[in-house]
Amino acid sequence: MKKKSFFLNRQGQATTEYILLSLVLIVAAMGVNKLFAKSIAKYFNHVAFLRTGGLGMLP
Repeated sequence: MKKKSFFLNRQGQATTEYILLSLVLIVAAMGVNKLFAKSIAKYFNHVAFLRTGGLGMLP
């Protein structure tokens, strides 16, 4: 394989773009999770309290 033809080959470009987009979305999801984790946990704890009458989730 010649070096010139290697750099002109664009078969892997779409795959690389999908990988980069996936990484960006993963980092964004981690940031949103870190930003809203406490408020979401507070909301679910409140809903669990209302559904169980404050006794917790008994088996």
